Amino acid sequence: MSAIQQQPAYTRCYQPYPFYPQADPDWRRFDDDARRLVGERDFQQAFAGLVLTLVANEEDITAQTAQLVNQIKARLPQRSVSREALACVLLHGARWYTATFGRRYNWPYTATVALQRQLAAVLLGIVGMADHSQEALAAFRDGYLVACRRAYDPYPACAAICPHGSCLYRYHNRRLRGDPRMGRLFDEALGQYAAAGAWENLTFVEAAADQLVGQGASKEDRRSAGLCHGVQQLTYHPDLLETRRAPIISDLIAAF
Repeated sequence: MSAIQQQPAYTRCYQPYPFYPQADPDWRRFDDDARRLVGERDFQQAFAGLVLTLVANEEDITAQTAQLVNQIKARLPQRSVSREALACVLLHGARWYTATFGRRYNWPYTATVALQRQLAAVLLGIVGMADHSQEALAAFRDGYLVACRRAYDPYPACAAICPHGSCLYRYHNRRLRGDPRMGRLFDEALGQYAAAGAWENLTFVEAAADQLVGQGASKEDRRSAGLCHGVQQLTYHPDLLETRRAPIISDLIAAF
């Protein structure tokens, strides 16, 4: 069976990625572990943060990649950590990310496939599994920014939060709203706002920016990522009267 699996015809039919490294002929043994790991919420959050770092915070790419690699190593089974296993997880991650956010952004199939391949090449290059070049990173970044252009303003404050016209954080923040830790930070800050009449506690905005673009991102990118989270928390908060949402959002934008 092993000899059959190494035949080119078998590889073309069953290999999940045509550009998968072939250093280990039994590459399939990593596939189940990679799929399981990529399905975990914590991994997805970390991976999505790394992708936004590639786009908006080049200074933190090395640190963010190292954190993700350490997370992968801590979750893979004993004796399965290898270059090939790491590559398998990253490739599955690239497919998950582009498929998930491609559906959110309504990307054409061709754009989704192109971004998946570009992202996979960049990630494998960063971890030393393929040739790494600034040109590949720039190509992915440019294609991603084009794919994430804002066709309309989903929230009234979009133009003030992201004046460059891209919509990089909407769907990442939608996922982040499901994190109970972020919910607790927001509820605490909102309670203090209700008591003081002003936004004095912006920890939840800073925490969202840390999660999405990292501490080394520019002030503008951190502001956009964090305020997008705050606006979404306020927009979907079930206990706010509709007539109060707009003034509270305006106060938040003015405070940050």
